[in-house]
Amino acid sequence: MKRALLAIAVMVSGCLAGAAYAADQTEEPDMADIRHEIFLEGIRDCHPESMTRCWYLFFGSGDGPRRKLWLIDLKDHAQAGNAGTVMTDTLQIHESKKTAPDGPQGVYDYAYFRHEVDCRNRRVRSRPESFILAFDGQNAYFGQVGAWASEKQLENTLYDRIFAISCDKKVRLSPKTYDMAWIGDYPRPIDAVDAVRRYLFGQN
Repeated sequence: MKRALLAIAVMVSGCLAGAAYAADQTEEPDMADIRHEIFLEGIRDCHPESMTRCWYLFFGSGDGPRRKLWLIDLKDHAQAGNAGTVMTDTLQIHESKKTAPDGPQGVYDYAYFRHEVDCRNRRVRSRPESFILAFDGQNAYFGQVGAWASEKQLENTLYDRIFAISCDKKVRLSPKTYDMAWIGDYPRPIDAVDAVRRYLFGQN
């Protein structure tokens, strides 16, 4: 696991702002071998009962030391009795722990979003259990169900990928094909955040 996360750190360090992380066809052979191992790791099956979570890195933006990374839980959280609705959890992690002069880049540690994705009607809304964790340890829960937003309203945004990952089984079963990298099966979101900070951001 440690080797896998360290290799992902190599992968994300050179990525452009706003782009999904993907393999570089011109990289050195040794790095290509490491990258290959990472994506083999990404074939991991997310269905076993022993795994309560299955976190993947699926998007990122910015340059160090003010990068932002997004993780998504690929475990199938379809609602019982409603096959068209999926609960999808994502994490947004800020690298910077300070507010930068050019704007708030690190005003909170991480945000945990629970998305209610209606695959049949192609719409999504946030759930009240979503929260933001400040660096002082204070939680700010949403506390209420958000308004529905249609896929069309969210076109060309991060939600394009959230819709695809939530509603398309092909994406869930073959994450490496869609340039996602496995982070871990941490039951608690904060443990996934700590792994990213330690191995990808190089923070203690």
